[in-house]
Amino acid sequence: MNNIQFKRNYRNTYAILKGILPDETENYFGRTVLQNTIDGLIKPSLIAVDGVMEVHYDITGMQSMESIFSACELKVEDVRKLMFHIAKLLRETEKYLLESDRIVFAPSYIFYDHVKSDWKMLYDFSGEIHSMRPLAEFLIERCDPSDEKATQIAYDFYDKTEAQLLSLDLLDHYLEKEEVEIPVKTEELPALEKEWYLTEEEKEEKHLKTFDVVKVFFRDKAREAGSVLLALCVFVFAAYKITGIWYLYTRMERFFWLGSMIICAIGGASLMLYRLRSSSDSVDSEEDFLWDDEGQSLQPECDDADTRSEEPADPEDDTDTVYVDKAEFHKNHSLAEIRKGQEITHYIEKYPYVIGKDKSRVHLAIKDRGVSGVHARLLMENNEIFLEDLCSVNGTFINDFLIEPHEKKILHRGDILILGSSEFVFR
Repeated sequence: MNNIQFKRNYRNTYAILKGILPDETENYFGRTVLQNTIDGLIKPSLIAVDGVMEVHYDITGMQSMESIFSACELKVEDVRKLMFHIAKLLRETEKYLLESDRIVFAPSYIFYDHVKSDWKMLYDFSGEIHSMRPLAEFLIERCDPSDEKATQIAYDFYDKTEAQLLSLDLLDHYLEKEEVEIPVKTEELPALEKEWYLTEEEKEEKHLKTFDVVKVFFRDKAREAGSVLLALCVFVFAAYKITGIWYLYTRMERFFWLGSMIICAIGGASLMLYRLRSSSDSVDSEEDFLWDDEGQSLQPECDDADTRSEEPADPEDDTDTVYVDKAEFHKNHSLAEIRKGQEITHYIEKYPYVIGKDKSRVHLAIKDRGVSGVHARLLMENNEIFLEDLCSVNGTFINDFLIEPHEKKILHRGDILILGSSEFVFR
């Protein structure tokens, strides 16, 4: 839909379809959509502007799928919820005898109603035929690869769309099948049941890591334990002398106190000696106990002595020039936020760069009640930086000028961006 525009009017936001012929709104399909509230479709209104008919879709409080998932990936819950609403909408089109290929399935024009927690779509009056292929391609592109169920649904949906086998019955059957197969909560296997699939090398590596952790812990705590035992030895000796003077006169009691004191002294001295001996090797062995998140050693690799170069390399000999991709220069851009008299710099490492309040869907999360969950984003096109408002509730300003929803405005260094009550300087 190239003839659709977005417009903000006071507190309402509209998607406007221009260039509509009277015959396209006066036929059965046009009158049915205009006169009825169809569940799953955004109710349109027909308005004449300068003698030209326009269809206005009220999308206030809604945001497109392409905007919401521009900085995050779809999970299985998101995909299943979308499929459920598509099935419900297809059922409504059959009820009203509408043509389903007039529904726009492009992700840029599928809107999420935050108030009703529902997906809404547009009915095209221009007579253009639409397919679900753009939506199927978007799901494959934006699905979380680690979510096996979401990926399975996306590829199955794409295959049915390409083969033109996607119907209401097949979609309902597919959703029912997936509802049974997808568990709500997965239970962790007991530790003993997890051991059977490990190889001998993996078991040995796991045991060595466990031994290393215990060894490091015991080594670090040896000094403290030795100090405690020596202090206890002094306490026992003092107690022995005091109690021996006043009321301990039997030989058994004296042997008990003396034996306790000797044991504590020997234990404390042994632990202190172990600590001194292990501390001499800690410099060389410290790297052996450092592991990253994937279980790999963080010890720096060193070449053997016979393979090292005895003479330092001459920097003038390295005459090769390395090509640096333009993407590396993205880090030169930043947003400087003025908050409580202090300047906070947010570096932009990649584009698109999404700003909003929902930290699970944006790159820069702002704690501001006037900012929408997914408010705006920065784009890079032809080495130019643009700012685009994503149908936010309170709008986005550049140098005190309000930009229209989904309008791309070029940014220059020093421009002031206002989102809600938050202010940024683009640098």
